[in-house]
Amino acid sequence: MTSRAAHWDRIFSTSEDETLGWYENYPEQTLELLQSVPKESKNRVFLSGAGTSTLVQNLLDDGHELVINDISQQALDKTASNIKASQDQVCWLNQDIGLPIDGSFEKVDLWLDRAVLHFLTQREQIEQYVLNVRQCLKPDGYLMLAEFAENGAEKCAGLPVHRYSLNLMQQYFGQDFELIKTFNYDYVAPHGGTRPYIYALFQYRP
Repeated sequence: MTSRAAHWDRIFSTSEDETLGWYENYPEQTLELLQSVPKESKNRVFLSGAGTSTLVQNLLDDGHELVINDISQQALDKTASNIKASQDQVCWLNQDIGLPIDGSFEKVDLWLDRAVLHFLTQREQIEQYVLNVRQCLKPDGYLMLAEFAENGAEKCAGLPVHRYSLNLMQQYFGQDFELIKTFNYDYVAPHGGTRPYIYALFQYRP
């Protein structure tokens, strides 16, 4: 087990979901942005760092098939015990998303990242992440990112983060990811602190 995985296992095994600094009872901004994606383009969704997010059940209730990934096996175990899903609705993946991915599953219509990419702080990790997206996403599929904005916190969960602007996202992903919609959002954490995020939706047109 990598030290990064151990760090996240410790967090998810010792914390109640509602106390986590990124907890949302209802992920309104994410679901609102996903309304810009055609229904047929959300059939199969890759969650790059699902954690224990309530979004998982929201997507399952809407009829999507999910590839549920997290670096923490503890998070995956908690999510598996909390959700209601048929066996053919879910594929489980315990993957460090900054390393080459196990791409044995069917390609996806939508890659969804809520506060995962910003934990990759080394250029080679980010470049591998982009390669993973390109490997797993169908042509004309969609990429949704929600990351710490340029004026956001420098650390989260005790780890340094790589903050983003729209321009920086576009530099990393390249011209074949066409911007559909973007907005900034100030998230208020359970402990009361405010964290500025940037949300962006792209369509992959290789």
